Amino acid sequence: MSSKFTTVRLAVAGEHFEILVNPENALSYKLGRKIEISQVLGVEEIYSDSNKGLRVSARGTRW
Repeated sequence: MSSKFTTVRLAVAGEHFEILVNPENALSYKLGRKIEISQVLGVEEIYSDSNKGLRVSARGTRW
């Protein structure tokens, strides 16, 4: 199992979110191959800044 992950960034309604993914599995998922989402995600957390370890709280979002 590879321990290398990449950061995926998303901006929604002025808020910034980041998740860590396995790049090989993420590409397979995007291409429509049957792969469990748990194999794509590096961790099951959503961050505002993954380098600093700042997690997004569920109550802190506007949507």
